[in-house]
Amino acid sequence: MLRFLLLFVFALPIHTGTALAKKPSKQETRRDQKEHADLGERADIYWRSVRWADAPSASVFIENPNDRILFHQWLKTQGNTQKITEAKVLHVNVSKEIRKPKDGRIRTARVTVSIEGYKLTEQVLKEQTLTQDWYRTEAGWFVDWTPPPPPKP
Repeated sequence: MLRFLLLFVFALPIHTGTALAKKPSKQETRRDQKEHADLGERADIYWRSVRWADAPSASVFIENPNDRILFHQWLKTQGNTQKITEAKVLHVNVSKEIRKPKDGRIRTARVTVSIEGYKLTEQVLKEQTLTQDWYRTEAGWFVDWTPPPPPKP
């Protein structure tokens, strides 16, 4: 009976230990850190460009060429009605690399940004925090931007 009990006690950790997740390699960890830093820099550039209504610089983060044209128009319209006085990237959360992506998106990410600004008619400074989705392809990081609906007549 004692032999059976000792065998059971020593065998138990072997069965439960197989459920543990594989620790990422140093190379994977470095690659993840690089992607995180790279997206943080790109998000800063994007929001600096949006703040100053620099459509050519901001639109490089819009992958679809047709959406890029709409983005230019949208940013110009936004600049006519409101001004951003400050935009700061607060947090970047990058997913693990997708080995065989179906849509070409190697990674996805969420960027949290604090925006301060005012509408030209009100002149009241307001602060807003928003979360923005980004994705990575072989060509680089892009904002998951959807054109707004056309204005109502």
